[in-house]
Amino acid sequence: MKKIFVCCLSVFLLLIFTSAVFANVMPFSVSVNTTGVAPKITYRLNETCSAVTVQIYGPLPDTTVVRNLESTPFKGYNQVFWDGKTEGGSATTTANYGFRIIAVDNVGHTTWNIISNDAESIFQFESPRGCAVNKNSGDPYFGMVYITNTRTTPTASGRLMGDGIYALYPDGSDPLSIGTVARSGGINWGTSGTSSPYHLFVGPDGRLWIADWSDSHGNVFLAEPDLSGNFTMVFDTTGQLSSGLVAGLHGSVSGVYVEGTGTQTVLYTQDEDLPAAGDIQQCSIWKYPVGNGPFPWTTAPTVAINDSTFTTYPGDSTLGILVNSTPGTVRRDSAGNWYVANYRSAGTDYPCLVVFDSTGSTLLWDSLSTGNSNTTPDPIRGMIGGFALDENHGRMLFALTEGGPGLGSCPLPLPLGNLSTQLTLVPWASATPRAIDLDAVGNVYITDSISELLRVYSPPDGPNNFVLETKQTVMGGSFFVTGTSKEWMLYE
Repeated sequence: MKKIFVCCLSVFLLLIFTSAVFANVMPFSVSVNTTGVAPKITYRLNETCSAVTVQIYGPLPDTTVVRNLESTPFKGYNQVFWDGKTEGGSATTTANYGFRIIAVDNVGHTTWNIISNDAESIFQFESPRGCAVNKNSGDPYFGMVYITNTRTTPTASGRLMGDGIYALYPDGSDPLSIGTVARSGGINWGTSGTSSPYHLFVGPDGRLWIADWSDSHGNVFLAEPDLSGNFTMVFDTTGQLSSGLVAGLHGSVSGVYVEGTGTQTVLYTQDEDLPAAGDIQQCSIWKYPVGNGPFPWTTAPTVAINDSTFTTYPGDSTLGILVNSTPGTVRRDSAGNWYVANYRSAGTDYPCLVVFDSTGSTLLWDSLSTGNSNTTPDPIRGMIGGFALDENHGRMLFALTEGGPGLGSCPLPLPLGNLSTQLTLVPWASATPRAIDLDAVGNVYITDSISELLRVYSPPDGPNNFVLETKQTVMGGSFFVTGTSKEWMLYE
Protein backbone atom coordinates (compact mmCIF):
# COMPACT_ATOMS: atom_id res chain seq x y z
CA MET A 1 0.00 0.00 0.00
CA LYS A 2 1.41 3.39 -0.92
CA LYS A 3 0.95 6.70 0.82
CA ILE A 4 0.19 9.79 -1.27
CA PHE A 5 -0.20 13.31 0.12
CA VAL A 6 -3.33 14.89 -1.26
CA CYS A 7 -1.70 17.89 -2.83
CA CYS A 8 -3.12 16.96 -6.21
CA LEU A 9 -6.86 16.92 -5.58
CA SER A 10 -8.58 17.56 -8.89
CA VAL A 11 -10.27 20.92 -8.86
CA PHE A 12 -12.02 22.20 -11.95
CA LEU A 13 -13.62 25.61 -11.66
CA LEU A 14 -16.32 25.18 -14.24
CA LEU A 15 -19.83 26.55 -13.77
CA ILE A 16 -21.50 27.63 -10.55
CA PHE A 17 -25.27 27.82 -10.57
CA THR A 18 -28.02 28.18 -8.01
CA SER A 19 -31.31 26.41 -7.54
CA ALA A 20 -34.62 28.19 -7.96
CA VAL A 21 -34.74 29.19 -4.29
CA PHE A 22 -34.63 32.89 -3.56
CA ALA A 23 -33.94 34.27 -0.11
CA ASN A 24 -31.50 36.52 1.75
CA VAL A 25 -28.74 34.22 3.03
CA MET A 26 -26.15 33.56 0.33
CA PRO A 27 -22.95 31.48 0.11
CA PHE A 28 -20.30 32.81 -2.27
CA SER A 29 -16.53 32.74 -2.87
CA VAL A 30 -16.48 28.92 -2.86
CA SER A 31 -13.21 27.11 -3.34
CA VAL A 32 -11.38 23.86 -2.63
CA ASN A 33 -8.01 24.31 -0.94
CA THR A 34 -5.47 21.84 -2.28
CA THR A 35 -2.35 23.51 -0.90
CA GLY A 36 -0.64 22.75 2.38
CA VAL A 37 -1.59 19.75 4.46
CA ALA A 38 -5.36 19.99 4.82
CA PRO A 39 -7.64 19.89 1.76
CA LYS A 40 -10.85 21.70 2.60
CA ILE A 41 -13.94 23.30 1.12
CA THR A 42 -14.25 27.00 1.94
CA TYR A 43 -17.01 29.55 1.39
CA ARG A 44 -18.25 32.88 2.70
CA LEU A 45 -21.69 33.92 3.94
CA ASN A 46 -23.24 37.37 3.65
CA GLU A 47 -24.79 37.01 7.12
CA THR A 48 -24.97 34.47 9.90
CA CYS A 49 -27.72 31.88 9.41
CA SER A 50 -29.08 28.87 11.26
CA ALA A 51 -27.24 26.01 9.58
CA VAL A 52 -25.05 25.12 6.62
CA THR A 53 -24.72 21.68 5.07
CA VAL A 54 -22.14 20.74 2.46
CA GLN A 55 -23.55 17.86 0.47
CA ILE A 56 -21.08 15.56 -1.34
CA TYR A 57 -22.36 13.53 -4.31
CA GLY A 58 -20.90 11.17 -6.88
CA PRO A 59 -18.71 9.67 -8.08
CA LEU A 60 -19.35 11.92 -11.06
CA PRO A 61 -21.32 11.86 -13.27
CA ASP A 62 -23.52 10.07 -10.70
CA THR A 63 -25.46 12.53 -8.51
CA THR A 64 -26.09 10.19 -5.58
CA VAL A 65 -25.49 11.95 -2.26
CA VAL A 66 -22.82 10.11 -0.30
CA ARG A 67 -22.22 12.49 2.64
CA ASN A 68 -23.81 15.44 4.41
CA LEU A 69 -21.22 17.55 6.24
CA GLU A 70 -22.54 19.96 8.86
CA SER A 71 -20.53 23.15 8.59
CA THR A 72 -20.30 26.53 10.30
CA PRO A 73 -23.03 29.14 9.60
CA PHE A 74 -21.18 32.37 10.37
CA LYS A 75 -21.02 35.59 8.43
CA GLY A 76 -17.73 35.77 6.52
CA TYR A 77 -15.24 32.93 6.07
CA ASN A 78 -16.20 29.31 6.77
CA GLN A 79 -14.55 25.96 6.10
CA VAL A 80 -15.32 22.27 6.27
CA PHE A 81 -13.18 19.12 5.80
CA TRP A 82 -14.24 15.91 4.11
CA ASP A 83 -12.48 12.74 5.20
CA GLY A 84 -13.39 10.96 1.97
CA LYS A 85 -15.97 8.70 3.61
CA THR A 86 -19.65 8.11 2.97
CA GLU A 87 -22.46 8.77 5.43
CA GLY A 88 -22.09 5.21 6.71
CA GLY A 89 -18.31 5.49 7.18
CA SER A 90 -17.20 3.61 4.09
CA ALA A 91 -14.33 4.88 2.00
CA THR A 92 -15.15 6.39 -1.38
CA THR A 93 -13.20 5.73 -4.56
CA THR A 94 -10.46 8.04 -5.83
CA ALA A 95 -12.84 9.49 -8.43
CA ASN A 96 -14.10 13.06 -8.61
CA TYR A 97 -17.08 14.08 -6.48
CA GLY A 98 -19.23 17.18 -6.68
CA PHE A 99 -20.64 19.19 -3.81
CA ARG A 100 -23.33 21.76 -3.09
CA ILE A 101 -23.69 24.23 -0.22
CA ILE A 102 -27.08 24.53 1.47
CA ALA A 103 -27.56 27.55 3.76
CA VAL A 104 -30.69 27.75 5.92
CA ASP A 105 -32.00 30.65 8.00
CA ASN A 106 -34.86 29.51 10.24
CA VAL A 107 -35.65 33.07 11.35
CA GLY A 108 -34.70 35.60 8.70
CA HIS A 109 -36.05 39.13 8.95
CA THR A 110 -39.59 40.42 9.23
CA THR A 111 -38.64 44.00 8.33
CA TRP A 112 -36.01 45.52 6.06
CA ASN A 113 -32.83 45.11 8.08
CA ILE A 114 -29.44 46.77 7.57
CA ILE A 115 -26.82 44.02 7.52
CA SER A 116 -23.84 46.25 6.66
CA ASN A 117 -21.95 48.29 9.24
CA ASP A 118 -21.68 52.06 8.67
CA ALA A 119 -18.63 52.16 10.96
CA GLU A 120 -16.59 49.77 8.81
CA SER A 121 -14.32 51.67 6.44
CA ILE A 122 -14.99 49.36 3.49
CA PHE A 123 -18.59 50.65 3.36
CA GLN A 124 -17.45 54.30 3.42
CA PHE A 125 -16.98 56.36 0.26
CA GLU A 126 -16.49 60.03 -0.51
CA SER A 127 -18.75 60.52 -3.53
CA PRO A 128 -20.19 57.16 -4.61
CA ARG A 129 -22.37 57.15 -7.71
CA GLY A 130 -22.70 53.70 -9.25
CA CYS A 131 -23.45 50.34 -7.63
CA ALA A 132 -23.66 46.93 -9.34
CA VAL A 133 -23.65 43.36 -8.03
CA ASN A 134 -22.46 40.25 -9.86
CA LYS A 135 -25.53 38.00 -9.97
CA ASN A 136 -23.96 35.55 -12.42
CA SER A 137 -23.85 32.32 -10.43
CA GLY A 138 -21.67 30.82 -13.14
CA ASP A 139 -18.93 33.35 -12.49
CA PRO A 140 -16.05 32.96 -10.00
CA TYR A 141 -16.77 36.55 -8.89
CA PHE A 142 -20.40 35.77 -8.04
CA GLY A 143 -21.56 38.12 -5.26
CA MET A 144 -18.95 40.82 -5.95
CA VAL A 145 -20.21 44.37 -5.32
CA TYR A 146 -18.77 47.20 -7.44
CA ILE A 147 -18.88 50.90 -6.50
CA THR A 148 -17.86 53.96 -8.49
CA ASN A 149 -16.23 56.76 -6.50
CA THR A 150 -15.90 60.15 -8.20
CA ARG A 151 -13.71 62.25 -5.89
CA THR A 152 -10.42 61.77 -4.07
CA THR A 153 -11.28 63.84 -1.00
CA PRO A 154 -11.10 61.72 2.19
CA THR A 155 -14.43 60.66 3.64
CA ALA A 156 -15.89 62.33 6.73
CA SER A 157 -14.56 59.36 8.70
CA GLY A 158 -11.07 59.94 7.31
CA ARG A 159 -10.84 57.04 4.85
CA LEU A 160 -8.55 57.97 1.96
CA MET A 161 -10.26 57.55 -1.41
CA GLY A 162 -9.29 57.16 -5.03
CA ASP A 163 -11.14 58.08 -8.20
CA GLY A 164 -12.35 54.94 -9.94
CA ILE A 165 -13.85 51.54 -9.08
CA TYR A 166 -13.96 49.71 -5.74
CA ALA A 167 -15.04 46.13 -5.08
CA LEU A 168 -16.12 44.28 -1.95
CA TYR A 169 -17.99 41.15 -0.96
CA PRO A 170 -21.40 41.27 0.78
CA ASP A 171 -19.85 40.29 4.12
CA GLY A 172 -17.63 43.39 4.07
CA SER A 173 -14.45 41.63 2.99
CA ASP A 174 -11.99 42.99 0.43
CA PRO A 175 -11.56 40.18 -2.14
CA LEU A 176 -9.31 42.12 -4.51
CA SER A 177 -7.20 43.69 -1.72
CA ILE A 178 -8.02 47.14 -3.01
CA GLY A 179 -7.93 48.91 0.35
CA THR A 180 -8.12 52.67 -0.19
CA VAL A 181 -6.65 52.73 -3.71
CA ALA A 182 -9.37 52.64 -6.38
CA ARG A 183 -8.81 50.64 -9.56
CA SER A 184 -8.61 53.23 -12.31
CA GLY A 185 -7.95 50.91 -15.23
CA GLY A 186 -5.42 53.37 -16.64
CA ILE A 187 -8.20 55.93 -17.15
CA ASN A 188 -7.86 59.56 -16.09
CA TRP A 189 -11.28 59.91 -14.50
CA GLY A 190 -10.65 63.38 -13.10
CA THR A 191 -10.53 64.16 -9.40
CA SER A 192 -13.20 66.77 -8.65
CA GLY A 193 -16.30 65.87 -10.65
CA THR A 194 -19.32 63.78 -9.66
CA SER A 195 -20.03 62.09 -13.00
CA SER A 196 -16.81 60.25 -13.91
CA PRO A 197 -17.09 57.30 -13.45
CA TYR A 198 -20.87 57.16 -13.07
CA HIS A 199 -23.31 54.22 -13.14
CA LEU A 200 -22.25 50.69 -14.04
CA PHE A 201 -23.62 47.27 -14.96
CA VAL A 202 -22.33 43.70 -14.64
CA GLY A 203 -22.86 41.92 -17.95
CA PRO A 204 -23.91 38.28 -18.40
CA ASP A 205 -20.25 37.28 -18.77
CA GLY A 206 -19.23 38.98 -15.51
CA ARG A 207 -17.45 41.93 -17.13
CA LEU A 208 -18.15 45.43 -15.86
CA TRP A 209 -19.58 48.15 -18.15
CA ILE A 210 -18.94 51.65 -16.77
CA ALA A 211 -20.80 54.77 -17.89
CA ASP A 212 -19.02 58.13 -17.91
CA TRP A 213 -21.49 61.00 -17.73
CA SER A 214 -18.98 63.85 -17.70
CA ASP A 215 -18.99 66.29 -20.62
CA SER A 216 -15.25 66.21 -21.16
CA HIS A 217 -14.94 62.42 -20.82
CA GLY A 218 -18.31 61.04 -21.95
CA ASN A 219 -18.01 57.38 -22.94
CA VAL A 220 -18.43 53.78 -21.78
CA PHE A 221 -15.55 51.67 -20.42
CA LEU A 222 -15.24 47.90 -20.10
CA ALA A 223 -13.41 46.16 -17.23
CA GLU A 224 -12.60 42.57 -16.33
CA PRO A 225 -14.40 41.14 -13.24
CA ASP A 226 -11.20 41.40 -11.16
CA LEU A 227 -10.62 45.01 -12.37
CA SER A 228 -7.16 44.02 -13.60
CA GLY A 229 -5.21 45.76 -16.35
CA ASN A 230 -6.33 48.72 -18.41
CA PHE A 231 -10.03 49.22 -18.98
CA THR A 232 -11.24 49.25 -22.59
CA MET A 233 -12.66 52.47 -24.02
CA VAL A 234 -15.79 51.29 -25.82
CA PHE A 235 -16.60 54.30 -28.06
CA ASP A 236 -14.42 56.27 -30.43
CA THR A 237 -13.73 59.86 -29.36
CA THR A 238 -12.63 61.35 -32.69
CA GLY A 239 -14.12 64.83 -32.99
CA GLN A 240 -15.66 64.76 -29.52
CA LEU A 241 -17.16 68.14 -28.59
CA SER A 242 -16.88 69.84 -25.22
CA SER A 243 -20.46 68.70 -24.53
CA GLY A 244 -19.31 65.07 -24.86
CA LEU A 245 -21.00 64.49 -28.22
CA VAL A 246 -19.36 62.54 -31.02
CA ALA A 247 -21.77 63.23 -33.86
CA GLY A 248 -23.81 60.20 -34.84
CA LEU A 249 -22.08 57.89 -32.34
CA HIS A 250 -22.44 58.79 -28.66
CA GLY A 251 -22.37 61.52 -26.03
CA SER A 252 -22.17 61.59 -22.24
CA VAL A 253 -23.61 58.28 -21.03
CA SER A 254 -25.39 58.10 -17.67
CA GLY A 255 -26.45 54.46 -17.74
CA VAL A 256 -25.88 51.16 -19.53
CA TYR A 257 -27.62 47.82 -19.92
CA VAL A 258 -26.08 44.74 -21.57
CA GLU A 259 -27.55 41.55 -23.01
CA GLY A 260 -25.79 38.51 -24.46
CA THR A 261 -22.18 37.35 -24.43
CA GLY A 262 -19.37 37.01 -26.95
CA THR A 263 -20.37 37.90 -30.49
CA GLN A 264 -23.98 38.28 -29.32
CA THR A 265 -23.22 41.08 -26.84
CA VAL A 266 -25.57 44.07 -27.21
CA LEU A 267 -24.99 47.34 -25.35
CA TYR A 268 -27.82 49.79 -24.62
CA THR A 269 -27.14 53.32 -23.37
CA GLN A 270 -29.00 56.23 -21.83
CA ASP A 271 -27.29 59.12 -23.59
CA GLU A 272 -27.60 62.80 -22.69
CA ASP A 273 -26.31 64.26 -25.96
CA LEU A 274 -27.10 61.99 -28.91
CA PRO A 275 -30.42 63.06 -30.52
CA ALA A 276 -32.82 60.67 -32.24
CA ALA A 277 -35.03 61.97 -35.03
CA GLY A 278 -37.36 64.56 -33.52
CA ASP A 279 -36.04 64.03 -29.98
CA ILE A 280 -35.56 67.60 -28.80
CA GLN A 281 -34.70 66.62 -25.22
CA GLN A 282 -32.11 64.01 -26.35
CA CYS A 283 -33.30 61.31 -23.92
CA SER A 284 -33.69 58.32 -26.23
CA ILE A 285 -32.26 54.84 -25.56
CA TRP A 286 -29.63 53.56 -28.01
CA LYS A 287 -28.62 50.07 -29.16
CA TYR A 288 -25.07 48.98 -30.11
CA PRO A 289 -24.47 45.34 -31.26
CA VAL A 290 -20.85 45.52 -30.10
CA GLY A 291 -20.16 41.76 -29.88
CA ASN A 292 -16.44 41.31 -29.26
CA GLY A 293 -15.58 44.66 -30.84
CA PRO A 294 -13.32 45.90 -32.28
CA PHE A 295 -13.03 48.77 -29.83
CA PRO A 296 -13.17 51.71 -29.87
CA TRP A 297 -16.55 51.22 -31.58
CA THR A 298 -17.19 53.48 -34.58
CA THR A 299 -20.50 52.21 -36.01
CA ALA A 300 -23.58 54.38 -35.47
CA PRO A 301 -26.23 52.87 -33.16
CA THR A 302 -29.91 52.29 -33.82
CA VAL A 303 -32.58 53.76 -31.58
CA ALA A 304 -34.21 51.33 -29.14
CA ILE A 305 -36.68 53.85 -27.66
CA ASN A 306 -37.33 57.16 -29.44
CA ASP A 307 -38.63 59.63 -26.89
CA SER A 308 -40.19 61.89 -29.52
CA THR A 309 -42.78 59.27 -30.51
CA PHE A 310 -44.66 59.56 -27.22
CA THR A 311 -47.31 62.02 -26.07
CA THR A 312 -46.11 64.99 -24.08
CA TYR A 313 -47.39 65.72 -20.60
CA PRO A 314 -49.61 68.66 -19.58
CA GLY A 315 -47.73 71.90 -19.11
CA ASP A 316 -45.12 71.28 -21.80
CA SER A 317 -45.85 70.78 -25.49
CA THR A 318 -42.26 70.41 -26.71
CA LEU A 319 -40.88 67.44 -24.81
CA GLY A 320 -41.61 63.73 -24.99
CA ILE A 321 -42.10 61.47 -22.00
CA LEU A 322 -38.42 61.21 -21.01
CA VAL A 323 -37.10 64.42 -19.51
CA ASN A 324 -33.59 63.89 -18.19
CA SER A 325 -31.01 61.11 -18.24
CA THR A 326 -29.65 61.80 -14.74
CA PRO A 327 -30.74 58.53 -13.05
CA GLY A 328 -28.93 56.38 -15.60
CA THR A 329 -31.06 53.28 -15.02
CA VAL A 330 -32.35 51.23 -17.96
CA ARG A 331 -33.50 47.65 -17.37
CA ARG A 332 -35.66 44.93 -18.88
CA ASP A 333 -37.92 42.41 -17.15
CA SER A 334 -38.28 38.72 -18.00
CA ALA A 335 -40.92 39.56 -20.63
CA GLY A 336 -38.52 41.96 -22.33
CA ASN A 337 -40.38 45.13 -21.31
CA TRP A 338 -38.26 48.25 -20.82
CA TYR A 339 -38.06 50.24 -17.57
CA VAL A 340 -36.45 53.69 -17.75
CA ALA A 341 -35.72 56.07 -14.86
CA ASN A 342 -36.82 59.64 -15.52
CA TYR A 343 -35.51 62.41 -13.26
CA ARG A 344 -37.59 65.37 -12.09
CA SER A 345 -36.18 67.57 -9.36
CA ALA A 346 -39.52 69.24 -8.66
CA GLY A 347 -43.14 69.39 -9.74
CA THR A 348 -45.47 66.65 -10.91
CA ASP A 349 -45.61 67.15 -14.69
CA TYR A 350 -43.51 64.11 -15.60
CA PRO A 351 -43.19 60.55 -14.24
CA CYS A 352 -40.00 59.29 -12.63
CA LEU A 353 -40.44 55.76 -13.97
CA VAL A 354 -41.64 54.84 -17.44
CA VAL A 355 -42.34 51.33 -18.76
CA PHE A 356 -42.36 50.47 -22.47
CA ASP A 357 -43.15 47.21 -24.26
CA SER A 358 -40.39 44.96 -25.57
CA THR A 359 -40.27 46.83 -28.90
CA GLY A 360 -39.84 50.21 -27.20
CA SER A 361 -42.73 51.59 -29.24
CA THR A 362 -45.66 51.36 -26.81
CA LEU A 363 -46.02 53.06 -23.42
CA LEU A 364 -47.28 50.52 -20.86
CA TRP A 365 -47.07 52.38 -17.56
CA ASP A 366 -45.78 55.52 -15.89
CA SER A 367 -45.40 56.45 -12.26
CA LEU A 368 -47.91 59.30 -12.36
CA SER A 369 -50.45 56.48 -12.63
CA THR A 370 -53.26 58.76 -13.78
CA GLY A 371 -52.85 58.68 -17.55
CA ASN A 372 -51.42 61.90 -18.95
CA SER A 373 -52.48 63.87 -15.92
CA ASN A 374 -50.52 65.67 -13.21
CA THR A 375 -53.31 65.81 -10.64
CA THR A 376 -51.91 62.99 -8.46
CA PRO A 377 -48.57 63.63 -6.70
CA ASP A 378 -45.92 61.09 -7.58
CA PRO A 379 -44.41 59.56 -4.42
CA ILE A 380 -41.20 58.61 -6.23
CA ARG A 381 -40.50 62.07 -7.67
CA GLY A 382 -36.87 63.14 -7.84
CA MET A 383 -35.76 59.51 -8.09
CA ILE A 384 -32.06 60.30 -8.64
CA GLY A 385 -30.87 56.89 -7.43
CA GLY A 386 -32.89 54.77 -9.84
CA PHE A 387 -34.53 51.41 -9.33
CA ALA A 388 -34.03 47.64 -9.31
CA LEU A 389 -36.38 44.86 -10.42
CA ASP A 390 -36.86 41.89 -8.11
CA GLU A 391 -39.23 39.63 -10.01
CA ASN A 392 -38.32 36.62 -7.84
CA HIS A 393 -39.92 38.31 -4.84
CA GLY A 394 -42.58 40.25 -6.76
CA ARG A 395 -41.31 43.70 -5.87
CA MET A 396 -39.56 46.75 -7.24
CA LEU A 397 -37.01 48.74 -5.25
CA PHE A 398 -36.32 52.47 -5.49
CA ALA A 399 -33.46 54.64 -4.25
CA LEU A 400 -35.54 57.62 -3.22
CA THR A 401 -34.39 61.20 -2.80
CA GLU A 402 -37.22 63.74 -2.68
CA GLY A 403 -39.80 61.03 -2.12
CA GLY A 404 -37.96 59.77 0.95
CA PRO A 405 -35.10 59.80 1.32
CA GLY A 406 -34.45 56.12 1.65
CA LEU A 407 -35.29 52.71 0.24
CA GLY A 408 -38.71 52.36 -1.36
CA SER A 409 -40.47 49.11 -2.21
CA CYS A 410 -43.68 48.44 -4.13
CA PRO A 411 -45.24 45.29 -5.55
CA LEU A 412 -44.79 43.84 -9.03
CA PRO A 413 -46.61 43.94 -11.34
CA LEU A 414 -46.68 47.69 -10.81
CA PRO A 415 -50.03 48.80 -9.37
CA LEU A 416 -52.35 51.28 -10.98
CA GLY A 417 -53.50 54.30 -9.03
CA ASN A 418 -51.60 56.45 -6.58
CA LEU A 419 -48.29 54.78 -5.73
CA SER A 420 -48.28 56.46 -2.32
CA THR A 421 -50.77 53.82 -1.15
CA GLN A 422 -48.53 51.00 -2.38
CA LEU A 423 -45.04 52.24 -1.56
CA THR A 424 -43.20 51.08 1.58
CA LEU A 425 -40.46 53.46 2.70
CA VAL A 426 -37.38 52.54 4.72
CA PRO A 427 -36.10 56.01 5.76
CA TRP A 428 -32.47 57.03 5.54
CA ALA A 429 -31.88 60.34 7.31
CA SER A 430 -29.72 62.97 5.60
CA ALA A 431 -29.31 60.92 2.46
CA THR A 432 -29.16 61.44 -1.30
CA PRO A 433 -29.19 57.90 -2.73
CA ARG A 434 -27.29 57.63 -6.01
CA ALA A 435 -27.62 54.00 -7.13
CA ILE A 436 -29.33 50.76 -6.20
CA ASP A 437 -28.89 47.08 -7.11
CA LEU A 438 -29.80 43.60 -5.90
CA ASP A 439 -27.79 40.44 -5.38
CA ALA A 440 -28.94 37.01 -6.52
CA VAL A 441 -31.08 36.44 -3.42
CA GLY A 442 -32.80 39.83 -3.15
CA ASN A 443 -30.60 41.78 -0.73
CA VAL A 444 -30.49 45.48 -1.66
CA TYR A 445 -27.39 47.67 -2.06
CA ILE A 446 -27.64 51.48 -2.09
CA THR A 447 -24.92 54.11 -2.41
CA ASP A 448 -25.41 57.55 -0.89
CA SER A 449 -23.36 60.70 -1.45
CA ILE A 450 -24.48 62.63 1.65
CA SER A 451 -23.90 59.91 4.25
CA GLU A 452 -20.95 58.77 2.07
CA LEU A 453 -21.89 55.12 2.48
CA LEU A 454 -22.85 51.87 0.86
CA ARG A 455 -25.67 50.22 2.79
CA VAL A 456 -26.86 46.64 2.44
CA TYR A 457 -30.45 45.75 3.36
CA SER A 458 -31.80 42.24 3.88
CA PRO A 459 -35.49 41.86 2.91
CA PRO A 460 -38.45 40.99 5.17
CA ASP A 461 -38.88 37.45 3.85
CA GLY A 462 -38.71 35.57 7.14
CA PRO A 463 -37.28 32.01 7.12
CA ASN A 464 -35.32 31.30 3.97
CA ASN A 465 -32.72 29.06 2.40
CA PHE A 466 -30.39 29.05 -0.56
CA VAL A 467 -28.61 26.26 -2.41
CA LEU A 468 -25.38 26.94 -4.25
CA GLU A 469 -24.59 24.08 -6.60
CA THR A 470 -20.95 24.10 -7.58
CA LYS A 471 -19.27 22.22 -10.41
CA GLN A 472 -15.98 22.33 -8.61
CA THR A 473 -14.85 18.80 -7.77
CA VAL A 474 -12.95 17.07 -5.00
CA MET A 475 -11.24 13.67 -5.22
CA GLY A 476 -12.60 10.90 -3.07
CA GLY A 477 -10.56 8.32 -1.21
CA SER A 478 -9.73 7.37 2.37
CA PHE A 479 -8.38 10.32 4.31
CA PHE A 480 -7.08 10.37 7.85
CA VAL A 481 -5.26 12.74 10.21
CA THR A 482 -1.79 11.84 11.36
CA GLY A 483 0.77 13.45 13.66
CA THR A 484 0.73 16.86 15.24
CA SER A 485 0.79 18.54 11.85
CA LYS A 486 -2.70 17.14 11.15
CA GLU A 487 -1.76 16.19 7.65
CA TRP A 488 -4.61 14.86 5.55
CA MET A 489 -3.39 11.85 3.59
CA LEU A 490 -4.82 9.50 1.03
CA TYR A 491 -4.19 5.76 0.82
CA GLU A 492 -4.82 3.88 -2.39
